[in-house]
Amino acid sequence: MGKYTLWNVRFKLAKGGHITVKKRYSDFESLHQVLARRYGKQVVVNALPPKNSLFEDRFSGEFLERRRSGLEYWLNSVVLDPLLGYSGEVRRFVLLNPNAADGRPGRPSGGAHIMS
Repeated sequence: MGKYTLWNVRFKLAKGGHITVKKRYSDFESLHQVLARRYGKQVVVNALPPKNSLFEDRFSGEFLERRRSGLEYWLNSVVLDPLLGYSGEVRRFVLLNPNAADGRPGRPSGGAHIMS
């Protein structure tokens, strides 16, 4: 298996507080596809930040931080949406967090980790 990035993305809860999840970009892509397919006629599901850049190393610090920030913005827009935020798909995405160190959401951390 090649290198991949494990993203620490923090988002706001509708009732206050924050949670941090650790996910691969492909996890975000899968959630985006499911949400767009299921809810796309009822609500706009924003696009994800780009996966790659033609002009930058995808493992450079600047690119990684821009993508992490974009994923954080995207997830916040999903979680705070009245329809999407309470969907089973989003709840599973947040609660089934196998990449977190202790297997639970809410672990305080930030950034991206390159895995190989």
